[in-house]
Amino acid sequence: MRLNISFPAQKILPFILILCLFPAIIFADTIHDYQTISDIINSVSIENIMKTISDLQENRDIDSPNKAYKSRYCLRVRETDNPSDGACDNAGDYIFKRLSDYGLQVEFATFDHVITDKSSGKQNHYKMKNVVSTLLGKGSHSDKIFIICAHYDSIASLSAEWMWNWGILPAPGADDNASGTSALMEIARILSQYEFDFTVKFIAFSGEELGMFGSKDYAKKAFSLNQQIVGVINLDMIGYDPNELDIDIIADQDSEWLANAFEHNRKEFGIDLNTNKIINPKMIYSDHSSFWKLGYSAILVNEGVNAKSERASEVNHTTDDTIDRLTPDLILKTSKLAISTLARLADPIGETGNEINADLAIDIDPYDRSIISKPESPITLEARIKNLGDEEADNVTTQ
Repeated sequence: MRLNISFPAQKILPFILILCLFPAIIFADTIHDYQTISDIINSVSIENIMKTISDLQENRDIDSPNKAYKSRYCLRVRETDNPSDGACDNAGDYIFKRLSDYGLQVEFATFDHVITDKSSGKQNHYKMKNVVSTLLGKGSHSDKIFIICAHYDSIASLSAEWMWNWGILPAPGADDNASGTSALMEIARILSQYEFDFTVKFIAFSGEELGMFGSKDYAKKAFSLNQQIVGVINLDMIGYDPNELDIDIIADQDSEWLANAFEHNRKEFGIDLNTNKIINPKMIYSDHSSFWKLGYSAILVNEGVNAKSERASEVNHTTDDTIDRLTPDLILKTSKLAISTLARLADPIGETGNEINADLAIDIDPYDRSIISKPESPITLEARIKNLGDEEADNVTTQ
């Protein structure tokens, strides 16, 4: 069967579509998949996560544990012409080692950052590090990538004298963003024990607090290499909620399917956490936006994007953003929601080796990310469709 589908013009042509039996993403409820993902969810340990948050907050020297930097400010790196104690690099080393211990392929993806002093015109150079770990897919979609990410750098710019003394002042960043980074590492620990159809990357970005520099560099390089990034889940500040527990899932229009996937898994696996789906392409103040700008699907998972609401933390970007102010139950449930969604999307491979669990799939060939259309013109895609499920497919809609 051949089908012509017409879509509104996009800046960049999406390369993957999922055909569903309902107007939202659905997945085959095979016994194996349900049980596998239930086991994955039940493996999430809040004790592990809180221990990692404490480690990142204290940021003890890898070689001299009695020395605690208590900051992960991104300019405190070793390779710079502005002398520094390398506190942020130390945190990167800690994350690198932990991810390596899980048996993942881990590498530093370095990037250069330059700051020019407005008064003197002097340039200071900083070499920063993203920590990128990879769980290679084992199925037919191993060339396609899901990313879960969080920024590990911290800042305390709202504290007194920060501008002049950032090289020595603490920036514990327990909520922003040791909470997201620690959840990322716990998710990596668990998923590294399984095999998936798709490739999964776990990335800890640096430079977010100064303008998402780490994710911008990574996304640009991935785009230039024509990497097939299917979706990005960005965990940024998931640790504080003084009231009824809920979490915001922020997407742009092209990424709404990812937010819908979160809602689907919340219901299917009975995760007791309210989710607020927010379609807001103007919410660009975290690492997901670096991928939006290049046409990739990405969402932000955040405790509350409205900084003026009663849900907002009063200690964000101060020296008081410490672990004692966090809401562990929110972190636990958000981590369970994120890992269940990522695992279902990446498609676990069971003992039979059958990695396909979609009801219907659309193959679009050839894949060409270089196609750019004018805003006023539609794009017509010719797709070959095969029903991979056991049920007849009637009244099908696309997502």
